[in-house]
Amino acid sequence: MKTLGKRFTLAVAAWIVFGNVHAASTLDCPSWKTGAAYRQGEQVLYLSRPFTALRDHSAPPGSNWNPVDAPSLWRLGGQCANAMPHPCGANWREGQIYLAGEVATYQNLRYTARTNHLARSGANWNPAQAPSLWKVGGTCQAMVLTLEEMASPASLYSFHLPAGDTALRIEQISGPTVLSAIPQGGSKINVISGPDTGRQEKITLRVQGRQQQYLASFDQLTLTGPHHGAMLEPDETGKMGDVSDLTILPSATTLGVLLSDQTKPQTIALQSPSNRHLSSLHATLDNGNEAFDLNDQISLQSNGQITLHTTKLLPLLLPGRQHELYLSGTDSQGSSFNHSFYFYYASNRIHGQLKQNNAQVAAELQDAIVVLRGFGNRLSWASRLSADGAFDFGTVPIDNYLVELIDPHERHSANALFLVKQAGQTIFVPLELTQPNSAAKIKIQPLGLGNRPFRRPSIARTQKVARPPRPIQSPGLGSVNVASAWENVTIQQEKEVSIPVGINKINIQASVYTNEYPNYSSIPGNRFNDSWRYWWTCAGQQYNQAGQVNDSHTNAAERQFSHNLSLDPKRATPALCRIGASAVNIGDSMVSTNVHVQIQGELFSIDKVEYKNGLWRDDSRGGNQLYNVSLPTQLGQQFGIKRPWNMEIVYSPADTPIHKVGLDLLYDGKRVPLTKNASFSQTRPGLLKVSYAATQPLPLQPVYGLAQLEATLYTEKDGVENSTLPQAMIFPLTRKDSFQPLFEIRNVFSMPESRRYGPRDDATGGDGWLRNDMLNLLRTPPMLPLLGDISGEHGWQDASGKAMGAHSTHKGGYDADLRYWDENGRWDSPMRGDNDGAEIARVVEAARAEVKAGSTSQPNLNRLVNWVNSNRNQLNALEARLGSQLRKIYVGDKAWFARPLLEGRFPDGTHIPLPGAKAPNNILGPWANKSSKIVPTVNHNHHFHIRLAP
Repeated sequence: MKTLGKRFTLAVAAWIVFGNVHAASTLDCPSWKTGAAYRQGEQVLYLSRPFTALRDHSAPPGSNWNPVDAPSLWRLGGQCANAMPHPCGANWREGQIYLAGEVATYQNLRYTARTNHLARSGANWNPAQAPSLWKVGGTCQAMVLTLEEMASPASLYSFHLPAGDTALRIEQISGPTVLSAIPQGGSKINVISGPDTGRQEKITLRVQGRQQQYLASFDQLTLTGPHHGAMLEPDETGKMGDVSDLTILPSATTLGVLLSDQTKPQTIALQSPSNRHLSSLHATLDNGNEAFDLNDQISLQSNGQITLHTTKLLPLLLPGRQHELYLSGTDSQGSSFNHSFYFYYASNRIHGQLKQNNAQVAAELQDAIVVLRGFGNRLSWASRLSADGAFDFGTVPIDNYLVELIDPHERHSANALFLVKQAGQTIFVPLELTQPNSAAKIKIQPLGLGNRPFRRPSIARTQKVARPPRPIQSPGLGSVNVASAWENVTIQQEKEVSIPVGINKINIQASVYTNEYPNYSSIPGNRFNDSWRYWWTCAGQQYNQAGQVNDSHTNAAERQFSHNLSLDPKRATPALCRIGASAVNIGDSMVSTNVHVQIQGELFSIDKVEYKNGLWRDDSRGGNQLYNVSLPTQLGQQFGIKRPWNMEIVYSPADTPIHKVGLDLLYDGKRVPLTKNASFSQTRPGLLKVSYAATQPLPLQPVYGLAQLEATLYTEKDGVENSTLPQAMIFPLTRKDSFQPLFEIRNVFSMPESRRYGPRDDATGGDGWLRNDMLNLLRTPPMLPLLGDISGEHGWQDASGKAMGAHSTHKGGYDADLRYWDENGRWDSPMRGDNDGAEIARVVEAARAEVKAGSTSQPNLNRLVNWVNSNRNQLNALEARLGSQLRKIYVGDKAWFARPLLEGRFPDGTHIPLPGAKAPNNILGPWANKSSKIVPTVNHNHHFHIRLAP
């Protein structure tokens, strides 16, 4: 499933309490009662433990012949479904029965029971005072439960209790985003989560089962959020330099992932283990189009905290763009500080109402929520349904959105896909519960605005007629098909399909075909970004997937997805499945996207291709979060990839003998065969581990855009080869099936070593792997200075996928380090930045001495002024050349570097004079036309750093 909101690990770590674990029983035992008559073999529950009667007897009132005090009448043990063992590691309590081997906590220490016993009230047989009953130490055995994501965005997920156990109730829920946890039939538990907070969180559930108690705990991961962090790079000696220990204090910081039309100032709070505070501050705002130095919009308070004046900042914000607030300065000890915040400007209110046949929703949906997911910004919101079905998400940014009903009981579905294209709109979203065998249109229209559709610009093309995807050969049991039509109108259909008794294995196949390809969906930034979705529920399983053609159809007009399911072969009645599809035209009402879903008999097919490890993900601050694949071309010098990366392939039928595994690259609208004999091993029936390394030159020309990898399985019987349909590889963490190709600069064009500085180990794969736009920048005249690290050693990574290169900020192929221009406008002298800028620092100090002494000969002053002017002019030209492609140029922040370059002053604040000039034009002065995208940063005194837009 493709989800872009919250991220979850795919396992739940559960600590299981083990006492006497019995086989599953369908009967609860009655509690023991005084005065009752019991027969031999009868089972009762006493102090949550099972006991079995040894003989027929009656317990006279007041006799206290309870199972603990009458061992001649009772033995410990029995098969009571409602027996509850002591929770492993729980605090010791009087009045409880403890069995040998059970673990309890007393005064923060763990103890293990030596024998079965009752901790009688008043006896003080606590673990510290009763060494004959307890020994120090004890562990709780860990078990892994499978976590299944069920809805998109990841707001509904489930897990199963082991050994056929059944959940009786949820005793405790903890976690900042958990809204509810609801036991389903059997051992299944569904959990609904709320909106993404932008931080990794721990969620814990305490579940009471029929056999035992469970404490299920798992991490919620996230790719959204403030993404605040420092631009930390080592100096030429590998040291991190004098970096402040100031960090963001999240609990007191109000600036988050959204900044709306609010007048309340935002606070950025800082903390320091050494009690430092921020003493100077420089701030810039990049709104995705241009950058601004912030003066009146931000202020540094006397306590070292930062205040962002929202009303003054609003005129600089752009709807639909991600903004970067970049902070730099020094702390009270003179150490360098820098930090970035990334946020969106939200000014659109989204609300709506869920109805069924134009009536209010049923009371059975009182546990349901409605979620909103942004396709571009990857943010999510959640809203509980009110009694009349109303929901409200508050303010959101411009984006393409999916609104979806999350029913924890898995009985109802409803969704709408739409575009918010203008700022300041209030948009009402009508959701209609989808009925079996029905189709619906959901029209999303901003209140108070007309419904004028976009007019698609004319383009030389042959207009295609929308067609359903190619037919599926297996006999169909039922299907749905939708085609987008009117702009911003969701066309959806759902159908209930009865699977007859005797058919125990089925295949659900979905195909998404768009006429937006190739003329539109292959163009970066295409506004005609149709949205699509399909879903199914069947035999207690649920799945859905949503996407946009700009992401899913950059390299092909049609995408196919396959799911094989096993049904209960012992069922006496037909199984009921639901399949659904929806699509919406974005930006026009002409060129359509089709979604076709069909249930059929089981096919030899791939259920899932999932990336496991070996690749590098751009998780740097403000990065695009995409995985990178280094691809060698046939254009020049070769740099082989030294370590393969791995994937797993799940296929059906599981007993099919696999003959070969083929891998293809989809890039630039072409299918490039990588191999038809990828290395693989069989982990278990239906699961392969596949390994691949791109070592052979490929017939590729670097172009802008993403790529996909598709796998095909081959089997052979009686000399006849049969294959699955290709299936794209999914990256579990990002829930994307596309990646960023990177190319080694010397593999594409001639790059003499004389244009590089610093060490590199080409035996590990080279350090020049970059994206196409950075490649074009570095190979197109006018040539830039000497290149250092471009993207780290992408070709050589450890088993966890971590690059061996030192730079954690060069992960996406759109960063490069370059020497400064020297005093002659070239890069010949040490003033280009050698030895951490040692010559620049020496010249600054010597020039200050010349000025202070009033020397008639001022060679160092001349060198300094020429160096400042040279770098100002060249960096201005570079910024103008790149325009909106440029995100930042990072330069040095030390006083001996930044004050001359940025302010035209010596480190002590004295103006730098111009040799031979007369007043009033005799000082160098500040960098008057400096772009706000050029910012000082720690450890950049020996090189400047170009970062293109991620």
